[in-house]
Amino acid sequence: MFAKQVIWPIADLATALGTIEIRVLAILIAVDVVLGISAAIASKKFNFNQLATFMATGVLPYLFGFAIVEMVASQFGQLGQIATTVIFVAIVLNLLGSVISNLANLGVNMPSIFKKIT
Repeated sequence: MFAKQVIWPIADLATALGTIEIRVLAILIAVDVVLGISAAIASKKFNFNQLATFMATGVLPYLFGFAIVEMVASQFGQLGQIATTVIFVAIVLNLLGSVISNLANLGVNMPSIFKKIT
């Protein structure tokens, strides 16, 4: 009569935060943040207050959001694995785009394939 309620213990979240995917995202985010700060300092547009906002809106949602997706998707078998992979690839592509943009802002010459089409 009543649907079975699923409760995830905190240990599952800790496990989700320890996956290789989370580590890859954390490395990409760290590279992106360092390059972003460097580009902002180089262009004299660095604002320490914006850094805290970025961390709250740009970093934490990626890490904790993906960990939650992994936890929930683990309950759906192969379909959950596919969804997790698609979301992981989308986040990685977004972060790589940001890294490339930050490198361009630092003055690194980019191949024409990475330049925006205007």
